[in-house]
Amino acid sequence: MVQVNATAKKQIAKRDGITVPNVPTDITSTYLVNLFNQTKTCIYCNIELCNFGRKKNSKACDHIIAISKGGQHVKTNVHFICEKCNMIKRNLLEIDFINTKLQNLLNINISSN
Repeated sequence: MVQVNATAKKQIAKRDGITVPNVPTDITSTYLVNLFNQTKTCIYCNIELCNFGRKKNSKACDHIIAISKGGQHVKTNVHFICEKCNMIKRNLLEIDFINTKLQNLLNINISSN
């Protein structure tokens, strides 16, 4: 695993035109690695997660409350979910994401009957 220090991250972000807020955090790289290794299934769709690759079931780090919605980059606000759910959830609040998934399931069941 390649480690990128904070200065390098800011330089890459500046190069790519991304604003990187200087946000306080209690998350360490060790914490993220341990959380990554401990997470076996997606809490939203219950799919078994794989560790690597660009598959629908690969692990993606998600902020439960998105940074853009006022969430913080802290231990209590991050978890790993599947890539597919992460792409759909984007910056939705958790309750809105769950309601969207339920609505989609209801639409599929209704249209298949």
